Amino acid sequence: MKKTLGIVAVILVLAVIIYLNLRRARGDATEVDLVEVGRKDLAAEVSGSGRIEARNSVSITSNVVGKVLEVAVEEGDFVETGDLILRIDPGERKALLEQAEASRARAAAEVELAAAELRQAEVELTRVRGLVEGGLASEQNLEGALTSRDVRSARLAAAKEDVRNARARVEHAERELEKTVVRAEIPGVIVRLSVEEGENVLAGDLYNSGSAIVVIADLSEMEAQVLVDETEVVSVEKGQRAEVTVDAFPDTTLVGRVIEVGNSAYNAGPLGSQEAKDFRVRILLDEAPPRFRPGLSARGEIVTDVRDSALAIPIEALTLRDPEREERLAAEGKKGGRRRRVLERESSEDSEEVEGVFVVDDDVARFRPVKTGIAGEKDFEVVEGLAEGEKVVRGPFDAIRDLASGDKVKSRKKKTPSDRDRDRDRDREGEEDADGGESPGEDS
Repeated sequence: MKKTLGIVAVILVLAVIIYLNLRRARGDATEVDLVEVGRKDLAAEVSGSGRIEARNSVSITSNVVGKVLEVAVEEGDFVETGDLILRIDPGERKALLEQAEASRARAAAEVELAAAELRQAEVELTRVRGLVEGGLASEQNLEGALTSRDVRSARLAAAKEDVRNARARVEHAERELEKTVVRAEIPGVIVRLSVEEGENVLAGDLYNSGSAIVVIADLSEMEAQVLVDETEVVSVEKGQRAEVTVDAFPDTTLVGRVIEVGNSAYNAGPLGSQEAKDFRVRILLDEAPPRFRPGLSARGEIVTDVRDSALAIPIEALTLRDPEREERLAAEGKKGGRRRRVLERESSEDSEEVEGVFVVDDDVARFRPVKTGIAGEKDFEVVEGLAEGEKVVRGPFDAIRDLASGDKVKSRKKKTPSDRDRDRDRDREGEEDADGGESPGEDS
C-alpha cells in the first residue's frame, strides 16, 4: 500500500513539474498585437490653424480731418459700389475751394490785362517803325518799342502759367472736398463700422494709417488663412485640396483648394533665432454657409500627397533598431532581455539605428529594416522591405520596446464586450470597497 502511494506521489510530482514547465514555456512567448500587411489608400496631410476671411475686402480709412456729420449705413448692410457710407464736415474744404476759385479768377483777369498791354505795345511798335521809315524817329526809339513789346509778351505768358496753377489748385480743392463724402469702393457687406456721428476722424500720412472708418467684404467668396510650420510648408503647393473645419460649426467640414503659399515667415524673429517659424497659406473655400463671418477660428487639413492601394503598416509598428545587433540577438540562444543587456554593453559607438518592423514567422519575431513613403493618418506607406500578407508586430508599446529578434511571440487575446464589462464591474467594486468600507471601531 505504501509503495503504491509512493508511486502515485512521484507521478503527481512529475505531472506538476511538466505542467510548470509548459506554463514557463508558454510564458516565454511575449503577448503582442499582430497585423497583416495589406494595401490601403493613403493621404499625406499638413495642418494649420488660422481664421476665416473674405477673399475680397476693403478697409476704408479717412483721407481728411473732420467731424462726421452723417453715417448712412450700419454693420451688416449690403452696399453697391458708389453707395454713400458717411459724410465728413466739408466746411474747411469748401472755404479752400472758394479761395482757389478766386485765385483762378484773378489769374484769368491778369491774363486779359497782359493781353491788352501786349496789343497796345504792338500798335506802338508799328507806329514807331513808320516814323523811323519816314525819318521822324531814331533807331533808338524803335529799339525801345521792340523791348516794350517783348516785356508785354513775357508778362502774358507768365499770367497764363498763373492761370494753370490756379486751375490746379481748384482741382485739388475739389478733390479734397470730395473726400468728405465716403462711398463704397466694392459691392459687399459692411462687416465693421468704427465711427459714429459727431466723432472726429484723422487723415492718414506716411507714419499714420489714419482712422479706420469701415470694412467692406465680399462674402460670396470666403477663404481660410492658416499658419503652417516651416518644416511642413515645403510640401504645400497651389491647387492642393484641403478640408477646413470651423470651431463655431464643429459638425461642418468645408472643401477648398490652396490659392497662395507665403514666401516669407509670418512670425519671423531676429536673424539666427531658433524660434519656430510659420508661413501663411490661403485656402479658397468651394462653398461657405451664409452664416460664416470673417474672423471665425478655423483649422485646415491640406492633402499634399496621395497613394492609391499602397502597401501600408500601422504607425505603431514602426520602430528603431540596429540591424547588426538584432542579427546577433537572433543568432544567440539566450532570452531577449538578457541578450539585449549583453549586447548593449558590447555595442560600439558607431552603431546606427534604422527604421524597421518586427516580422513574425512561426511565432518568432525578427527585425527587418523597411523604407517608408508618405504618412497617412494612421499608417505608413511601405516602399521596400515587406510583402503583402506578412504579419508584423503592432503593439503594445511596452512589448515592442523590449522585443528582440529571435523572441517568441503570441497573439494577444482580444477582449470581448463581456470581458470588458466584467473588468469594468470588478474595477467598480474595488472602488466601492475602497471608498465605502467600514473601518474597525466604527460599529461601537
